Formats: sequence, C-alpha cells, structure tokens
Amino acid sequence: MSYWKDLEKIVIENEFSKGDLTEGSRNYIQCADGSVAAYAYAGDDSDGRRQLQIYDASSGDDIPIAFVYVTPGVDMLQGLFVTGVIPTKDIFDPECRFLRVDYNVLIG
Repeated sequence: MSYWKDLEKIVIENEFSKGDLTEGSRNYIQCADGSVAAYAYAGDDSDGRRQLQIYDASSGDDIPIAFVYVTPGVDMLQGLFVTGVIPTKDIFDPECRFLRVDYNVLIG
C-alpha cells in the first residue's frame, strides 16, 4: 500500500537530521500516525546508485519491508508510511537536506 494519493494535499513540515549514514546503521522516524519507520544505507549497486533498506519498527522490532533506490527529490520511504523523507541532493552531499513530508490527506 502506498500513501501517495494526492500530491496537492501533502505538507512539507520541516527537516530531519541526516543521522548516521554508515552502511547498516539504522535511522528511525516517528511518523505522523504514530508508526515508526527506519532506514539503513545498504550500499551502492554496481551502477553506483544508492540503496536503502526500509523497516517497519512500529512493533519494537525492525521488520524489513523493502530495498529502495535513493533519488534526490523523491520520498526515500517510497510512500510506504504516512510520513516521508525527501533528500534534496545525493544523501552524502554535505548540502543535502532531508525534508519531512506528511501525507495529511489520510490522517485524522
């Protein structure tokens, strides 16, 4: 299921800190609906594209749910949660910002 429903109704609230992008280190995000998402840098593929592993950590256990490619300007969590993270540049660029986006159309 994806929370990408109506792009006119999303709200960019603020920024996340980058967190630890060391391969395998997990970063946790408290989503707008109370769920917890986690992501970990999973290395680059043979073409140099950045990859993340996405987890659902809502239960207290990190349950792997997807491997995704990271693209500047695209939700790193791929719409799998009601809150997303949009990198403005390559995730290792010192000027990259991680924007928080809440898909409010489905909340409350």
